[in-house]
Amino acid sequence: MSGSVRHLWRNKSPPVFAHLMATRIEKSVLAIFAVAAERDVNF
Repeated sequence: MSGSVRHLWRNKSPPVFAHLMATRIEKSVLAIFAVAAERDVNF
């Protein structure tokens, strides 16, 4: 599941990702994904 999240994050598809943010993903979870994505990109 993390692979699909990273795939969406790297592609940065506005409609799909925004839709997921508005429907399923909570703000707290989004923050965690953001930090995880930043750490993944840095490392």
